[in-house]
Amino acid sequence: FEGVSNFFLQAARSPGTRGLLLCLDDLQWADRTALLLLLHLARKLKQSRVLVAGAYRTGDADRAPALPEILEDMAREHLDERITLPRLSLDETRAVINAFCGTLPAPAVLRAIHTQTDGNPLFVEEVVRQLLSEQRDLSRAEAAQGWGLPAGVRATIERRVLRLSMDARRLLQAASVLGERMVPELVKAMSDLPDEAAVNGLEEAGAAGMLREEGTTYVFAHPLIRQAVYEGLSLARRQQLHGRAAALLESRGPGAGGYGDDGTTGHHWRLGGQPERAIEYLLRAGDAAIGLTSWEEATRYWEAAAECMEQSAQPPARRARLLEGLGDLYFLSTFQAHPAVERYEAASALYEQSGDPFGWARAQSLAGRSLAYPTSGFDYPGALRHLRAAETVLANGPPSVELGELYVALAHAESHALRNAPDQMIEAMRLVGEIAGNLDDDFLRDFLRVQSYHLQGHYLGLRGRLAEGLALEEFAAASATDLKAIGGPVNQWPGRWHELLLMRSGDDHGPISNDIGSVQLSLVTSRVGLANFTTNCCGWQSLDLNDPLRARAKHEQIRDVQGRFITPFLLYDLALCGDINALRALAEGGTTALSTINPDTVSSAHAMMAFAEGRWAHFESSFRDRGRKWRDGGSNSITVLFDRMLLRVCRVTGDAGTSESLLDESLRISLSSGAVKYEMISRIELALLFGETGRLDEAETHLGRCREILADGEDWRGIGGRLALAEAVYTAARGRQEEADTHFDGAIECFRGLSVPWDEAEGFEVWARSCRRFYRGRGRRAFVLQKLGAARNVYERIGARQPWLDRLNALEMQLLGAAANVIEDELPDDLTGREVEVLRLIALGRSNKEIGEDLVLSVRTVERHIANIYLKTGAHGRVEAASYAHAHGLAARST
Repeated sequence: FEGVSNFFLQAARSPGTRGLLLCLDDLQWADRTALLLLLHLARKLKQSRVLVAGAYRTGDADRAPALPEILEDMAREHLDERITLPRLSLDETRAVINAFCGTLPAPAVLRAIHTQTDGNPLFVEEVVRQLLSEQRDLSRAEAAQGWGLPAGVRATIERRVLRLSMDARRLLQAASVLGERMVPELVKAMSDLPDEAAVNGLEEAGAAGMLREEGTTYVFAHPLIRQAVYEGLSLARRQQLHGRAAALLESRGPGAGGYGDDGTTGHHWRLGGQPERAIEYLLRAGDAAIGLTSWEEATRYWEAAAECMEQSAQPPARRARLLEGLGDLYFLSTFQAHPAVERYEAASALYEQSGDPFGWARAQSLAGRSLAYPTSGFDYPGALRHLRAAETVLANGPPSVELGELYVALAHAESHALRNAPDQMIEAMRLVGEIAGNLDDDFLRDFLRVQSYHLQGHYLGLRGRLAEGLALEEFAAASATDLKAIGGPVNQWPGRWHELLLMRSGDDHGPISNDIGSVQLSLVTSRVGLANFTTNCCGWQSLDLNDPLRARAKHEQIRDVQGRFITPFLLYDLALCGDINALRALAEGGTTALSTINPDTVSSAHAMMAFAEGRWAHFESSFRDRGRKWRDGGSNSITVLFDRMLLRVCRVTGDAGTSESLLDESLRISLSSGAVKYEMISRIELALLFGETGRLDEAETHLGRCREILADGEDWRGIGGRLALAEAVYTAARGRQEEADTHFDGAIECFRGLSVPWDEAEGFEVWARSCRRFYRGRGRRAFVLQKLGAARNVYERIGARQPWLDRLNALEMQLLGAAANVIEDELPDDLTGREVEVLRLIALGRSNKEIGEDLVLSVRTVERHIANIYLKTGAHGRVEAASYAHAHGLAARST
C-alpha cells in the first residue's frame, strides 16, 4: 500500500505536472484489499495535489460488504466529499434524449419517458433506443401513444434481444455466461455456429448497442444488459453453456484468450453442474492467489471449492482440511476471529465424523487460538473452552509446536481473562518452556521460548514484581527481533505462506497432493509480527505504570519497523504525555496512516483527541462502548485499562459516584486474580477519592496496603506519583500541612520527570483544593491563584483546548468567589465581599444586567455597588476598576 500510494504522490509532484486526477469506476465491485488500499491512499492526500474521484452504484453497494465499511471510515475521518447523483429531472431527461437522438422530444413524449423511467439514465437510454428501433418520431406527440413502456430495464433489454436474429441471441447468451468481457473466438466456439454466421451475429449485436468493441475483445454495453440476458436463461441452458465453456477452456489450456486461468475453469465447471470437476481448478486458483497474498480472492475460490466438495460428497477428512485452510484465510484476510472460528468448528465436526481425533483437536486448538488474542476479535471464555477441549487430545501426544502454541494461547487468554485461578496461567507457562526444550527444530524451539519469556514477564508484572517482569519482556522483544532476522526478509514470506497453506508436515497425515492443509497462524505471522507483539507488550507494561514516555519509545519502535501503527496504545502514549500535535496529526490523517489491522485504532485516536480538546462526553461515550465490548468478551485486563481511562474523565468532571464504581470493579478483578499491579493502582485512586470526600478511615485502609506493596522496593514510576498525591490529600485532610506539602512536591516532581502533564496539572488543582484551608484572606487567595496558575501553565504548554482553561476559571470562582470565603476585614480599601463579587464580574466584562442575573440582584442594586466600588478604589470607569481588580488579585482569570 505504501508503494502504490507513494507512486501516485510522486507522480503528482513530478516536474511539469499540475497534479494528478485518479478516476475509479464501479467501486461496488472492488474487493476488500483494493478498498483498503484506497482508504490508505485517502489518508495521505492532505496537502497533496492528488484528487481521487470514485464512482459506485448505490443499488449494488450492499452486494460488496467491504464498501459500506470503508465509506464509513472515510466519512468518520473526514477524508472524502460525497456527491449523490439524483435521478434525472425533466429538463435533464430532455437534454439526454436530445443528445442521444439529435431531436427535442415532444412534451408528451418527454413526460411519458420521464414518468416510466423515474429519471434513471440507463432506463432512459434503453427506452429511447427501443422507440427509435420502432421508427418512432420522438418530436411528435403521437410517439407517446400505443407503446407500453417496460416496467424495468430488463424488460426493455429483453425486447431488444428478441428483435435480434437467433444467431445473435445465441451469441449473446454465450457471451453472458463468459462475463462482461469476452474474446470473439471463445464466444463463437461456444455458440457452435459456422464462422460466417457467428461473425454476422456479433456485428448485429454490436449494431443493436448490446456489445461494443474494446481492443481485441467485446464487452457488454452495460453490466445490466449482460445480467438480464444471463438471468433469462433456463437452468438447463445455463448449465449447458457453462459446461461448454469449461470444456473449451480445459481443452485449450492456460491462456485461452485471457480465460484460461484455473479459477475461471473451475467457476464454469461448478455452474455447469459438475462440481467434482471444479474442485481441483478452484483449489489451484486459491493456491495462486495465496502466492500473491490475495487472501480474499483465495477465500472466494476455496469457499466455492468447499461447496463443490459438499455437493459431490467428498470424504469428510478432505473437506475438513479445506475448511481448516479457509479458517486460516479468513483470519489472515480480516484479522477477525469469528468467521475463521466457524470454519474451524465445521472442520472439527468433520474430523470427528471421519474418526480423526488429532485433526479434531487441531481444529479446536486453532479456533481457541483465534479467539485468544485482542487483534482478532477475542472471546476469552470461548477461547479457553476450545483450547481445553484440544488439550485433552494433544497433551497425550508427543511434544509439538502445536501443543506449545496451545499452551501459549491458554496462558495469554488466562492473563487477559484475569480469572480466579492464576495457577492455570503458571502451569501453561511451565508447559510451554518444557515443550520448547523437547523440540529438535532450532527455530521452533526459540519461537516458543520467546513467547514463554513474554508470558513470564507479563505474569511477574501482574504480581507486582515489576523489575523482573520488565526485564523478561525486554529480553523477549530482543530475542524476537533476532528470531525475525533468522527468518529472512519479510518480503520473502509470501512463498512460505503459500507452502504452509498447501501442505502440512510433522503429523500422521503427511502432505496430501492437490489438497489443502492447515496453516499454523503464529508461524505465518511470527517472523513478521512476533517482535512487534513483544515490543508492544513492553510498552504496555510502561503505560500501565503511568510512564507514557517510555511506553511511547517502544510503540514508536513498532512504527519504525512496520512503517505504520499497529496498536492503539501509541495513541494513549501520545495523549497522556501531552504530545497533542502528534496525536492530532494521526487523528486527522497525517503522514503516517493509522493501522487497518486493529479496528480500535482510529476510534482510539479520535477519542484521545476528544480528551485533549475537552470534549469529555465524547471521550466517555467512546470508552464506555468499547469497554462494554471487551467486558462482554471476557477481557478483565482491558476492562481495567478502560476503567482507568474513564476514571480520568470522572475526576475532571467531578463524578465521584462513577469513579467509585469503576474503582470497585477494578479492585474486585485485581483481588480475585492476584494482580498486585492493578490492586495497587485501584487502591491508590480509591484512597485519593476517599481522602477528597472525607472518608478518611477508608482512605487509610487503602493507603496502608499500598505502603506494604511499596515496601518491596519496586519502582512504580508514575503510579508512585499517584500514591504521593493520595498521601498528600490524606495528610492534608488530617490537618498535617507540612507533610501534605512534602507529598505534593514529590508527586509534582514525579509527574514532571515522567512527562505526564495531565497528572501534573491535576496535582496542582488538587493541591489548591486540599490545602486552601490552611490559609486565610489574601494568603488563601495568593495560594490558590499560584497553584491554579501553575496548572494553567501546564495546560497552555501542551496546547490543551479552552474547556480545560474554563475548568480552572470555574474552580477559581468556586474556591475564591463566594462571599462566605472572603474575610472582609482583610479586603483592600474597605471593600465588602459582595462588592468584590461585583468587581470580579466587571473585570470579566459583564454588563450591569448580566451582573444582576449572575448574582440575583436588581440592576439598581448593581449600580449602587458599582458606585461604592468607584468611590472606595478611586477608579474612574469600568476599565480602571478592572485594572484595580487584577492588580490586587481580586479578578478571576479571563479567557
